[in-house]
Amino acid sequence: MARSAKIYDFTIPANGSFTLLVEGSYYRILSSSGALEVKRDGGSGVGPIYAGQGERDEEFKRITLVDKTGAINSGYIIISDGTFVDDRITGEVSVIDGGKARTLSNAAFAGTSGAAAVAANIPSVGLWNPAGSGKNAIIETILLSSTTTQVVRWGSATVAIGTIFTGYPAKKVGGTQAVSQITSGNLAGFPTGWQYYGNINLLANTPLMWAFKEPIVVPPGFAFGAQGGTLNTDMQVNLEFFEEPI
Repeated sequence: MARSAKIYDFTIPANGSFTLLVEGSYYRILSSSGALEVKRDGGSGVGPIYAGQGERDEEFKRITLVDKTGAINSGYIIISDGTFVDDRITGEVSVIDGGKARTLSNAAFAGTSGAAAVAANIPSVGLWNPAGSGKNAIIETILLSSTTTQVVRWGSATVAIGTIFTGYPAKKVGGTQAVSQITSGNLAGFPTGWQYYGNINLLANTPLMWAFKEPIVVPPGFAFGAQGGTLNTDMQVNLEFFEEPI
């Protein structure tokens, strides 16, 4: 006999878990505040997964949802037989606002760093993800500006690009800062382990935003940022990114 489909709501404490004692062979996350890991009896954990994802034709009698955001995670999950049919996509397009969910779960961040002109040095600014942070920083956009027309280059390094300051602010106003830290300073050359990603000709007092087609992922122990191409010039960099547990 086929088991009926049922929707369950859940609220998971930060880094905690939530268990449902329910039988089925199909589940799908309908909504969530952010990334989850799903553990079912008889199988290993699946994740991180997001709203709209799940498994079919895998028998279970218990489902455990584990938060992977580091904040309270709430939403809905549907559980049923593998015979359950869901053709909503043919008649309805459901837009899952993953960006808003990341902001609400305190996983999205934005901030700025800048370097003033220093003789015989180039401005160097960016983001540092400390070794052992346990999170990846996923950079979506970079905004560059300077009062001087110059070539600006961006890339990664194995050391902080400049002096380390505070963590980047959360996009959720009043939220907790990112583990990734703001860096800025003036260097005589490239930082250690520099990998060149690209450059642009930046006009004076003309901000330029670059949205990466695929985001830049900065693991723990790495930096990402930008450097000016002319000595004794200033530069400002704004970054938008989110963090995910590894």
